[in-house]
Amino acid sequence: FQVGGRRFALTWLQLGRAGVHATEAEGGIVEPVTLVTAWDSVQLQREGHAPALLGGQAARLVSVLASSGGTLSWEGLARELWPQEEDRPTLRRSLDVALTRLRGRLRAIDVRPDLVRTTGAGQVVLVLGEGDRLIDRS
Repeated sequence: FQVGGRRFALTWLQLGRAGVHATEAEGGIVEPVTLVTAWDSVQLQREGHAPALLGGQAARLVSVLASSGGTLSWEGLARELWPQEEDRPTLRRSLDVALTRLRGRLRAIDVRPDLVRTTGAGQVVLVLGEGDRLIDRS
């Protein structure tokens, strides 16, 4: 519905899940997520939802960040993912494509796409919110 030119949507939510852990992001409710990283796969678990899986480059990207403490330079991350590639511009393009695909996949499974962010200063960061957990098995 609309009020004063602004759009609003109502969502049903269990009362117990509407507490301090729920926040708004991009117009939706963001639930805490548990990430279980295992290099070639990442499970994203949320209460009341079936586990979602990431595979391939998306899983490796998240796993490398998890294993490194959550932050790496773009070049360090790219060299972990494509160790044989020597051309720096090619590495950057490959990382940009991988990040775009990862964010699209996160949106598709209703997980906030800013789980992995770039800082604008050459760093890529795994951003865990309040209530999020990381189990690194990589």
